[in-house]
Amino acid sequence: MNEICETVLSQKGGTKINVHDYLMTLEFCCKNNYYWACDKKKNRCKGRAVTQLYNNIYYLKQFTIHEFHAPESHNAEVAKFSSEIKRQARETPSKIIQENIINTPEAIRLYLSSTNACHRKIQHVRHAGLPP
Repeated sequence: MNEICETVLSQKGGTKINVHDYLMTLEFCCKNNYYWACDKKKNRCKGRAVTQLYNNIYYLKQFTIHEFHAPESHNAEVAKFSSEIKRQARETPSKIIQENIINTPEAIRLYLSSTNACHRKIQHVRHAGLPP
């Protein structure tokens, strides 16, 4: 089990991994082992994963089955969309949302926030860097 885990930026700027279409958040690390819990841990999911980090790439060592829910492939794509908007809000001017929606698959668009919510995200990120 030495497959590479895709990393996704969380809404708060942390790291999540996508393992078999399940999003996992970091619980703790010990030496070179990183222990992850399912994003739906609050909903009683006991899914876990153990990875090792080499050259900034997480390699899957161990994976336990998620009993209470099916994999959701759209979650990782939605998280990528949100983090890309936030990254671009720091760098480029308007048309951010339109450019990202065009590059997002149609099946994922159903799960995205409204345009107004995306505008608020951009404003929040832009204002976060300003002095009081």
